[in-house]
Amino acid sequence: MSSIWGIEPLGFRAEAALAAGADEAAGCYSAVAELTEGRGADLVIEATNSPDGMKHAVESARIGGRVVLVGIPDGNMYSPLDASLVRRKGLKIKTSRRMGDVYDRAIELAEAGKVDLTTMITHHWALEETPDAFAAQAAFRDGVLKSVVNIAR
Repeated sequence: MSSIWGIEPLGFRAEAALAAGADEAAGCYSAVAELTEGRGADLVIEATNSPDGMKHAVESARIGGRVVLVGIPDGNMYSPLDASLVRRKGLKIKTSRRMGDVYDRAIELAEAGKVDLTTMITHHWALEETPDAFAAQAAFRDGVLKSVVNIAR
């Protein structure tokens, strides 16, 4: 049986992961070892801004597992990673780019109800509030998950 785990240090975001369908949520990547009895996860999707994100993803993956790097680390650099750990685990590592050619498919999935965007969007802002929207988003303030700036409100 497959399980989905959300690893999120901010409590309100961990709760959002559970509400969106995660089977469990934990505050630290080390919980993956406990949840898998030391085996590691089959697939790890790293989607943080943490420079330690790649290292934590590799540590969380099982031998022969897969890691997908989606997040962009602060400073655009990952923390040092012990290359022997990646080799010993025989990991398959992929990167993901948010390219224009995926938008049509993403819109189709949302329109078909396969992705519920309403649970992710927690804040709406008027156009003139755009600086506040960015500030709240960057600081994870006021329970913000995702913001929408409305051009006409």
